Amino acid sequence: MERTRRARRAGAIGVAAGVLWLLSWVGEAFLESDEGSATWYVDQILATSALLGTAVLMYGLAWTRSGGDSRAARVSLTLSWIGWALLALGGAGLLAAGSEDPGLLGIAFPLGGTLSSLAGLVGAVIIATRGELTGWPRWMPLVFAGARVAADVVQVPSDENTPATYGAELVTFLLIILLGVALRSATFLARPPLAAPAGMASAEHSR
Repeated sequence: MERTRRARRAGAIGVAAGVLWLLSWVGEAFLESDEGSATWYVDQILATSALLGTAVLMYGLAWTRSGGDSRAARVSLTLSWIGWALLALGGAGLLAAGSEDPGLLGIAFPLGGTLSSLAGLVGAVIIATRGELTGWPRWMPLVFAGARVAADVVQVPSDENTPATYGAELVTFLLIILLGVALRSATFLARPPLAAPAGMASAEHSR
């Protein structure tokens, strides 16, 4: 089934994105990297690649119509992956600038963060209530979205990270891997076949 194949592709990329996030997290937590240094560039490349991979993962939820066919599901899930893509664009801006100031592309971070968080939460609620996904994968988008909201509460507006922020980031990145696994192994609600037109049905019955 094409829907399942799409889920497996996007899920695999999501798992890879989660691994990249963990590598970036290790570098940020345990390695000193001055702005513009080689280790800084490596960390930014990892983070930007992870952002792009996460955007593909969220695109997979929209691509497979995991929230059903309602307009609210389509719009929210589309805005969610666009938000992550904007974050990746901001990361590319940092790399191009070679500093923590990406210039005009800096607007991508607050805009992308807001879209990915709010639209992702709405889309996750729709996925959970719609039941288009079956089994435990149905709940993973909601768990991930809730963890992101909790992480935003834990994080403080400061340039200095704290053990709480590092812990919140670690949980979030591990959940990205689990969300990738969930989508990769997802099964969907079977849809009934389209009914044949009345005339065709009568003809078949008369045979």
